[in-house]
Amino acid sequence: MKTHNRRTTYISGLITFHEKKVNRKRRLTPEKQKNRNTTIHYFIPNKNKLLVKVCKGRFLKIFGETTKFLRNICNKKLNSPANNMTPDKRGHTQPANKRTSEDIQAVIDHIKNSQHMRVTTVENKLQKKYLPPYFTLQAAYNEYIKTVSTPVCRSLYEKHFKLSGLKVKSLKKDT
Repeated sequence: MKTHNRRTTYISGLITFHEKKVNRKRRLTPEKQKNRNTTIHYFIPNKNKLLVKVCKGRFLKIFGETTKFLRNICNKKLNSPANNMTPDKRGHTQPANKRTSEDIQAVIDHIKNSQHMRVTTVENKLQKKYLPPYFTLQAAYNEYIKTVSTPVCRSLYEKHFKLSGLKVKSLKKDT
């Protein structure tokens, strides 16, 4: 099984807990007594889909899991009121700082509509777009902030600015 949630739910279904058969007091003080109250039984399904009881070591070798993985499953199963495992909920919600596609499209549209001049090289092979020499990336970002109610961060603006192919440096004159 590839996913962590499927492995935990399948393996937790093969583990059962029972009360200890014998609860004999070995010490006079209750603090020094052993604190284990339950016995864990591990089962493996055979070809007839009947559950066969096996030891912990064999159970771990068959499924190829670690003792820590099995211990975490047992602890969570013991602590849950219904004695079952709930799937892990990590990574299922969107991050709070995730930007929507509309925000990113607003950045791209602002960059495309900014004033720029086109320069052609001598061989007419490459055409590059340059902003005017007085116009900087910070000035473009400040202008973007004024036009939008919820602006993106400067690093995201800079990333899409670089992807657009615009340059901010001044033109060099041919000699």
